[in-house]
Amino acid sequence: MSKSKKEQLAETSESPEETVEVSEQDLAIRAAFDANVDSGDEESIKMAMLSAGCKIKAVGRIYNTYMIDSGHMATADEKKDALEAYLNGIDLSDEDIFNAAVVSIEDAVTGASTKSASSMIRSWAKKNEVECWKKPAGTGVRADSFIQKFYGQLRTNPFMTQEELTQFIDENGTNGTKGSEGFFQGVRSAVNGIAEDIKAQQAA
Repeated sequence: MSKSKKEQLAETSESPEETVEVSEQDLAIRAAFDANVDSGDEESIKMAMLSAGCKIKAVGRIYNTYMIDSGHMATADEKKDALEAYLNGIDLSDEDIFNAAVVSIEDAVTGASTKSASSMIRSWAKKNEVECWKKPAGTGVRADSFIQKFYGQLRTNPFMTQEELTQFIDENGTNGTKGSEGFFQGVRSAVNGIAEDIKAQQAA
């Protein structure tokens, strides 16, 4: 006996005895998401989902679910693991270290932006009662700050050695950055690995 259209739209959940019914509208909303997700523009994606029939009150929740399901956003556990791995033991009250942590979290957490990475770090610091640097109102990252110099050096010399970074920190770092050299060495090591991969691909 052939299945009804409603039965054909049912997807089996993790339990083989349970099914989740998916309506044509649900499929249209997911199709709208899939068609626009590569644009990277959250508002455009949500607008497309709304045009496909998604309810305004549900669009944020459904968007997040689809982003995680499609691998464009980290899960809560993945975010927690990244924050613990990068932030434990470093001095977040130091401006340069805070800015470096933002860049690291943005790179480590799928789907994170500079703004969301900063927010995650501040939430983690508050939860763990860790002092966190706060940007004075109306100011941005100083052009001559250690973090700007540090990433400038990495762009110029992506194969920077451990010894070269130690010397750079000694010459340019604050007391906070000097006390957190291990963090910056980790960033340097990650950049080294990316540079090695690019070099190998170019040589292939």
